[in-house]
Amino acid sequence: MKPPTLLQRLVAVQSLIVGLTCSGLVIVSVGAGALLIRRDQDRQLLRLAANLCHGIGEEARGEGLTPVAAAQEFFGESGQADYLFEYVDRGGVVLVASPGTKVAAMADPPELTDRKCATSQASPVSSVAAGARRACRQDCDAGHSVRITAEDALADAQVRRSALILILALPFAVLTGGLLGGNLMRKMLRPLQLLREAAVRHEARSGTELGVHARATELAELERAFDNLLARLGEALDRERRFSQEASHELRTPLTLLRGRFELLAGELQASPRLLAEARAALSDLAALERLVEVLLLLSRSESAPLPNEIVNLSDLAREAVAHQSHVDGPASPQPEVIAPEELLVRGSEELLGRAMENLLENARKFAGPGARVRIRVFQENRWAVFGVEDDGPGVPAALRPHVFERFRRGPAARRGTPGVGLGLAVVRAIAVRHGGQAVAGAAELGGAEFRVSLPLYELSVEGQIPTPLAAS
Repeated sequence: MKPPTLLQRLVAVQSLIVGLTCSGLVIVSVGAGALLIRRDQDRQLLRLAANLCHGIGEEARGEGLTPVAAAQEFFGESGQADYLFEYVDRGGVVLVASPGTKVAAMADPPELTDRKCATSQASPVSSVAAGARRACRQDCDAGHSVRITAEDALADAQVRRSALILILALPFAVLTGGLLGGNLMRKMLRPLQLLREAAVRHEARSGTELGVHARATELAELERAFDNLLARLGEALDRERRFSQEASHELRTPLTLLRGRFELLAGELQASPRLLAEARAALSDLAALERLVEVLLLLSRSESAPLPNEIVNLSDLAREAVAHQSHVDGPASPQPEVIAPEELLVRGSEELLGRAMENLLENARKFAGPGARVRIRVFQENRWAVFGVEDDGPGVPAALRPHVFERFRRGPAARRGTPGVGLGLAVVRAIAVRHGGQAVAGAAELGGAEFRVSLPLYELSVEGQIPTPLAAS
């Protein structure tokens, strides 16, 4: 499973933050609204209870009535359908109740003290249930109090509907915030995607810039850091390439002089077989050193030299490479076979691609033997132009195939006496990579080893559509 991208992580975190924030807002809004509604109702009930106590006292003094009689007369005059007025004694016994009210008396009235309020239910959760009632008490004199009961405001259908709307709107708010935030973050992270694409597209060369020109401060600083890193890396690679090229060039002259002197020495030592053998061994070592220098120059050029953008026919190159190998092998070895169409085009360097084919043919002849059957095939596979060289020799062990293109990597059989420096296949891979392709090793239909180079077709390379690399066989 692929790990989540930075955008996916940011969207997930943003959605979590939006969800928590919206949930908190809903909880605070509902809770604060409930507290305000409860406080306003309690204030209204207590204010009305205080007015009732004052009215009962005035009625008793003005009419010369007892408090109970005054309460009964005053309740009859000022009763309201939405409230239940009760005149109670200190023990909570109802002495007088207002007539004509729509509010039923509590089955189990709460024990209230002066200026305190409570609901008809013991549980705070059920206080918002339908039928819940709110009661407040106000002491009038030393022995009597007024208790007012009304429908609990929190049980009102409109209040409950408003709270439900807030709760139901929560998922939509989270979803909307996640979608809008995701789109916004995608736009904000687009320069980062452009930086990645530019880093993949550009090579490390002196003076190279990604050219994204990001506006955000952090991304602009990151782009400058990448540009500086590419510049430093390009300078280091340029120094390494110059050193490799200059050292190889400088080695050619003394090696040529040494070869001349050893050949002259070998001619003078005909009378001494032992010294002659040593001179010829030195010549062989010198030839190996010359090949190493030549291959290093080719490898340096294939990795760093500007790549021509010419149209190359792989079929023609294959036939030329076979002709060259036949000339090198001589009549003692069977001529390599060619299976190729009339034309299969790619873009790149004809010289380097031809050298890659020659290296593969030389490698096959070297390790399969002078009498082995060698064949080069050129064909199209999906969106790739492929050339492969196969033989009927001993082949390459499966464990060694992923490593045969590494520099100076040679198998046990090669180390036991096969001439070479271990760079031929490394050159092939370097040339393939420079052309936007790859090189793989596998088993051949002939029974031995097969080495394939896959390159983008000419039509695809023109359109800039580089295909996905093939899996190694």
